[in-house]
Amino acid sequence: PTAFGELPGVDLAEKMAKELSPVFDALRAIKHAEPVVKRVLYDYGPHHGHPEGISISDASVIHMTHPRDSEAAMLFAEHAQWAKREAMKSLGLAARDAYEAAEAANRANSAAMKALQRPSGSFPVYAEKKLPLEPFQAEVVEEP
Repeated sequence: PTAFGELPGVDLAEKMAKELSPVFDALRAIKHAEPVVKRVLYDYGPHHGHPEGISISDASVIHMTHPRDSEAAMLFAEHAQWAKREAMKSLGLAARDAYEAAEAANRANSAAMKALQRPSGSFPVYAEKKLPLEPFQAEVVEEP
């Protein structure tokens, strides 16, 4: 008995060929479909400079520079999430700064109120001297 079972009159190579034929068929289909996949999904089939086209791994690099619509939508959604996180950080920092500014204004207002409630100091008072020819003569001239 072998791993492939008992078939009288059939040698091991024929048994392996029977067992592995679906795998080989699938590989042939993949090999046959690769240019179609490149042309349809990646739009990078054979062209000047690359007669065989590009490989699937190269296509993923190319799609970061020229993304399809679905990939662009995913990139934009990811960027929107990043922008939302950055906006929330900025809003948090702005709120903290606004709170500190309000606290500083409150401290300044209370210091000003305490200064206004203290008894006033005495300041020297000087007598005003009149300027020469004061009060000044002013006449109104009517225009004809």
